[in-house]
Amino acid sequence: MEIQVQKIVDMVPAEQIRTITLTKTPAEIKKDGLAAALGELLDNFEASVAANEMTQANLDIATEVPVAFRLETNVINLPLADSNKLYQFFDLDATAAVNVYLIVESEDINVSHLRIDEIAPVDTFLSDQDQVRAQIIQAAQEKWDFLQTVEHPTPEEKAAAEKAEAAKQAAAKPAPKRRTTTRKSPAKKTTARKKAPAKKAATRSTTAAKKAPAKKTTTRSTTAAKKTPAKKTTTAKKTPAARTRAKKTTED
Repeated sequence: MEIQVQKIVDMVPAEQIRTITLTKTPAEIKKDGLAAALGELLDNFEASVAANEMTQANLDIATEVPVAFRLETNVINLPLADSNKLYQFFDLDATAAVNVYLIVESEDINVSHLRIDEIAPVDTFLSDQDQVRAQIIQAAQEKWDFLQTVEHPTPEEKAAAEKAEAAKQAAAKPAPKRRTTTRKSPAKKTTARKKAPAKKAATRSTTAAKKAPAKKTTTRSTTAAKKTPAKKTTTAKKTPAARTRAKKTTED
């Protein structure tokens, strides 16, 4: 059986995949066995695959931690729900052979909570049903037996374990240093006032102190004090008699 890859991509969102679901309780599985529940599922799956339908058949077991066994047809070990990722592995226009895959979903199965095993091509599944059915039941039983060995703590134990783990991590983790962001107050701009230029002391220009110019004292020019010009004395001309008298006087 082959199919164009693009067709699968289109069929899943359009819900054109044939889906079969069977739900069982842990008590029913314990009473009838897992093989009986899987046999019922396989009967429906085989009929759908024989009709050339892309098929998904689910066996859901409602245990404390739910478990789902799922049979799917696909071209790669990828859940049909993730068919939009097929372009990463194929040319979407390409045609690929269809295989049968057993998928187990459970929180306890592994870290990814998902296990996918390729069982056989669809053509082999249809041509050798007994052998392939036995292979599917054996693989599923192994997974189921493993899941029964996983112990689950009670809610009280789980809460105590989580609390202890949190305390352990808190003790191992150094307390974060408290970052004290001290805001530096911006330095005040001290606008130094320019000192007013020192006032020039108005110094009167003096040799010690500038003397006011001395007042000119108008001194009258005197040798000590300017003598008034002597009055001309007009001597009267002596008469001849007077000259004779004077001469006489001189001789005496």
